Amino acid sequence: MTSEASASLIQDGARVIFQRKDWSKEATVGAGKSLVISKLKIKTDEVIGLPYGTLVELNKQTGKFDRVEAVEEDDFADIEFGEAGGDNRNLVDTGTAQGLSTGEIAELKISGVKGMELINNIVQNSSTFGDRQEYGKEKYVAKKKEKHIYRFRILRPTLRLACDVYSSMKVNKINHIRVDTLAIMLSLSNIQAGSKVLVVDGVQGLLLAAAMERTGGKGKIVHVHPGPQPIIPAYDLFGFPDSWTDTIHHLSIDNLEVVSSHVEILPKGEESMETDGASSDGPVEPPLKKRKLNALQTASANYLKENTMDALIMASRHHPKSILLFLLPFLSLSKNFVVHCAYREPLVDTFQALRGLGSVLRICLNDTALRYYQVLPSRTHPENSMSGSGGFLLSGTTVEKGAAAVVEKEQDSVPEDGKEEE
Repeated sequence: MTSEASASLIQDGARVIFQRKDWSKEATVGAGKSLVISKLKIKTDEVIGLPYGTLVELNKQTGKFDRVEAVEEDDFADIEFGEAGGDNRNLVDTGTAQGLSTGEIAELKISGVKGMELINNIVQNSSTFGDRQEYGKEKYVAKKKEKHIYRFRILRPTLRLACDVYSSMKVNKINHIRVDTLAIMLSLSNIQAGSKVLVVDGVQGLLLAAAMERTGGKGKIVHVHPGPQPIIPAYDLFGFPDSWTDTIHHLSIDNLEVVSSHVEILPKGEESMETDGASSDGPVEPPLKKRKLNALQTASANYLKENTMDALIMASRHHPKSILLFLLPFLSLSKNFVVHCAYREPLVDTFQALRGLGSVLRICLNDTALRYYQVLPSRTHPENSMSGSGGFLLSGTTVEKGAAAVVEKEQDSVPEDGKEEE
């Protein structure tokens, strides 16, 4: 088997995403590994060697996944709906319309009845199914499929799918970032192969994964993370090669001050102390602070000191004002920054601070809107349930000190009709 062919198959230990309608879950599959679905512990041994995109069905009796063949994928289209009823006004939910009890349905599943055959049995034993409207029948079948048939599509992780996984179950952990918000952040930041990117990530490594996918392992990334160690499960989901991961410099947000000119990094083992910066024949300088760091943090801090970055993206639970103002001097001129926050007020404070710097242009503060639509014959309408907000974005471009004020003055001198005054 060629390397290209094997890459399209699910390998032992691979990170994959199980997708079911509006619900997704990530998992590591392999021999001896399991996945919890609907309070059941399911073995994942059977999915090894299957192509990505394969449809599988959960067998609760055996606790395993059974592959759904191509001829079975659309088997629900063969269900006999019969003639459509007049309307649903006389339908009353009394709990007696279904002739099969819960125990009898369970016995059918144990005996091996599944898929189209199981749904057909439920439909035929419903005394009110024939009285429903055509659309009502389709909804009834869809509801029974969702309740009794657990089918999943096994997919290779992508940024969109990673957003779906966290948005459906752990939206607070990614600060309410939606897939459209992430796409706008990547577009505004102009990250590309070869870029040196400064990433402030407090969203489980989602921004770090997005930056790495854009650079393709051909740039450098300084990852500023909360806490002493980076917690990046969203990044680990993608399984990037080690050669790509080696381009990342991790730096704790608690150690950001070490890149300042007033802080000296001590070799490991020396005592931390402060020295008086005053001299007898010169101005009084602030005392020089000394900090001890491990080798990895020291290397990251030194890289940030010695290089200017091409882009800055930020999404964190910390207030963005102080962090952004501290990191902006490390951006090259004419480079873009994008800051995400779940709330508007912190970004308004940051916006006002940036206006007073005189070294930032095109400062924009906005939010994003995303609406999903159901598109069906005679039933096209917005979805009944969807995300209310993907957060707010603050973006801008760095320029020389004072250049922003000059540009704003020139823009103010141009009349509204676009013609300069004589």
